Amino acid sequence: MHTLLHDPRVELPIRLLILAIIILGLNYCNMTTSVNEESISSFTSSQTTLTIESPVETNFGP
Repeated sequence: MHTLLHDPRVELPIRLLILAIIILGLNYCNMTTSVNEESISSFTSSQTTLTIESPVETNFGP
């Protein structure tokens, strides 16, 4: 059984399969994080507009 795993003809497809699984996993993680980053960036942009507007109002007050 050990000789079968160390055989290059068997080892290469196994390595390619593992690599494909890793790449698919990374792509899935990137998809989910990109969605999270988009929602976070839209939230932060709305927050920054609020912080930009509030000092302007206080400056015009006095």
